Amino acid sequence: MATFIASYRSPAGVDPVSGMFEFESQHNAGTKQNIHDARMVMLTAYGSQAVAWQIYHVERKKAQDNRSDHQLELDFRDPVETPKRKKRSFDRGISSKGVE
Repeated sequence: MATFIASYRSPAGVDPVSGMFEFESQHNAGTKQNIHDARMVMLTAYGSQAVAWQIYHVERKKAQDNRSDHQLELDFRDPVETPKRKKRSFDRGISSKGVE
């Protein structure tokens, strides 16, 4: 099953509530089944106060970096020299001997 992040908000009223929560679902993001799974997780987590809340955005959670120690990778190879520009012995478009 994939992990998703759902954003919710309460209808315009006295106490505006908004937030995000994670849930797992086997359905594609944004489908009715996926939003239904998000709604069930929201109702079990927040109870009866979440009945009027609306889920307005569902997205797939991005994969985390597998390195847990955040160690930088070092590259010990010799540096590659950038190619040098060729020096021109004359100005482009102008004859160096003059006009005959």
